[in-house]
Amino acid sequence: MSRLPIAIASALLAGSALAQSTAETMAIVGPPTYAGRYDLTTGQMFPSLGGVNAVQAPPDVIYRNTCLQPFPAQNFYIIGTTSPLGANALILDDGRVPSQTSTPAGTVNTYRVTQISIAYGTTVPGTALGGAGPTLNVFVFADYDAGTLPVGTPVLGVAISGLPGTTVAGQAQGFIVDVPLPPAFQFNLVADADGTFDNMPNLDTFGVGFSVPATQAAGLVTGPFIAGAAGTCAVGDGTYYLNPGLANDGTGLGNADGATSINAGVITPLAPPVIGGVVHAGVWFEMTGDFNDCNNNDISDATDIAAGTSLDTDTNGEPDECAPVVIINPYCTGSTTTQGCTPLIGGTGTASASANSGFTITVTLADAQRQGLVFYGADNTAFTPLPWAAGSTSFLCVKSPTQRLPGQNTGGTLFQCDGQLQYDWNAFRAANPTAIGSPFTAGDLFYAQGWMRDPAAPKSTNLSNGLEFNLAP
Repeated sequence: MSRLPIAIASALLAGSALAQSTAETMAIVGPPTYAGRYDLTTGQMFPSLGGVNAVQAPPDVIYRNTCLQPFPAQNFYIIGTTSPLGANALILDDGRVPSQTSTPAGTVNTYRVTQISIAYGTTVPGTALGGAGPTLNVFVFADYDAGTLPVGTPVLGVAISGLPGTTVAGQAQGFIVDVPLPPAFQFNLVADADGTFDNMPNLDTFGVGFSVPATQAAGLVTGPFIAGAAGTCAVGDGTYYLNPGLANDGTGLGNADGATSINAGVITPLAPPVIGGVVHAGVWFEMTGDFNDCNNNDISDATDIAAGTSLDTDTNGEPDECAPVVIINPYCTGSTTTQGCTPLIGGTGTASASANSGFTITVTLADAQRQGLVFYGADNTAFTPLPWAAGSTSFLCVKSPTQRLPGQNTGGTLFQCDGQLQYDWNAFRAANPTAIGSPFTAGDLFYAQGWMRDPAAPKSTNLSNGLEFNLAP
């Protein structure tokens, strides 16, 4: 539940506090169950209600190596580290996140990771047996070459303690846990290790590492699941870019067969198990987060906001500079009624393609106690306002076809110019999803105008000026 100090992370790599020999084993454990979400801030588990891994749907998947292929009896392998001999031995695996120069191209060159998901097996007793559950140290390295020491300090180093443990003494059980990362734990991951695709495995990959603390009781086993079965998922489809339709599993992009153990400075290749003739390629791991890039600077929006290079004053997760320009623009020529009034149309709030309220269109300075309405259109291309009728002071400012809103009475004091019409256009759109302009999309332009009875005027009616407005999301 805490970020590992760099000193501890360095010790894990250097072997200064490690055991003298390696005791990693390919242990057998039953299939993992989704245990829920782990809160890094409080160290609490929030159990699953549906029993299904809360995998974020594309386009939030940054990396996914989660394909588990069962062998007879529906069992799976884990890489177990047995204390004290294997305590703090670091299990390392590689993977790749594509940059914009790779094929197929990634969306950005820097990603913001906001959640990790892990799968592990353990014989450490859980709360049902009076235990505190296992602890897994998890690391992510921006640059890692399979079979070697990782380069530099980890971009993530976190001790996740109090995880679900076994409910049957001496029996290994497996769990999948989502770990949303609070802002202080979120990290940036540069694609292809340095932002450029070199098309060489040892130049383009990141690393993920797992270890258990030396305090784990002797003889108990905890370790990550082996995943990436080539026979179940197409090799190399473990990111959104290569297989967006894969709902729950994938074979990680750039994931080499096998993993690596580093213990007391000794690098030991861990051969992947072959189950039913199928190689299981690496360690189960998933990263999700943000790779939207609305300002097209090749850096994810969340990274820009976290770095302070972009502001997000409305806290909607999008840099302020990407917010659409709000258009609420009166245009065209208004009329003068036979009573001497000059009705004007205006708008307040934000017109939206999805909100159920919040944009008010108002016609003011209208003849009091008249029937009227507002109508709108969705296309004024190449349209020139037309005289409403011979001798009329009104002009039609909206191109056909048009959509009428319900009729209203202008109210006010008879023979005065204090009448008005008022509508929440968002509410009308929400209640009439097939109205003119459907499907409603952010950025769409609309044109509205007021219409009112005026019995002494040509055509017995008069119009306000026009109002141009656009839609926010």
